[in-house]
Amino acid sequence: MIFFKDKTPVHTNTELAETPVEINEIYTRIVHRGESSDIRLADGSIIKLNSDSKLLYPRYFEGDERLVELSGEAFFMIKPNKNKPFKVKIGEIITEVVGTEFNIKARANEDIELIVVEGSVKVYNEKTKNSNSVNVNPGEFVTYSENRGFSNPRKAELKHHTAWLQNKISFRNEKLGRVMEEIERIYNVKVKFQENEIESKRLTGVFTKESLNETLTAISISMNINIVYEENTIFISNNN
Repeated sequence: MIFFKDKTPVHTNTELAETPVEINEIYTRIVHRGESSDIRLADGSIIKLNSDSKLLYPRYFEGDERLVELSGEAFFMIKPNKNKPFKVKIGEIITEVVGTEFNIKARANEDIELIVVEGSVKVYNEKTKNSNSVNVNPGEFVTYSENRGFSNPRKAELKHHTAWLQNKISFRNEKLGRVMEEIERIYNVKVKFQENEIESKRLTGVFTKESLNETLTAISISMNINIVYEENTIFISNNN
């Protein structure tokens, strides 16, 4: 050990300083109603979060898997890594891939919906993985509910299921009540039905997100109902 005039010790290279340990953090990204967000993960994968959604993801991926947790809706573009599968956790349901593109919709009180655009995906309940896993190929989708379990893979209308990525809204024979729930998320507005039976009417159509007024006008005309939008609230009633 060497001392200078101020008596401060200077360590020689025979004593090595400890390397600081990097702490892995879990980030939470919340996307509110009327918003969307892109997230680039540590492995270079990209996740697009739709409105009213939440994603939990680590600063970097440790161990032998890449795990994130989702509620809401997101589109995943995953970098391939055969030695470190990518997993999306929604409650007890796990979607597992090596590298691919897929969309997951997991709204509260709705069935989970998985659509595969590229590559193949395996989805399963983590409690019964060995007996109930489902393989989903490009252009297919499956749904899951607690009561019915997984559906069989079916052919998907990709333009319909991923319309939100092109800033559009697509509905296929959907009840108006569910349609307006989506309108509430996208535009951050409130919807009030003046007559309950209107909620059961069904709608098919594709609308552009930029113009709420144009969307409401098109719905009003096609369904022969009256729609008034004022003070951030949409009022819906039958035409008299």
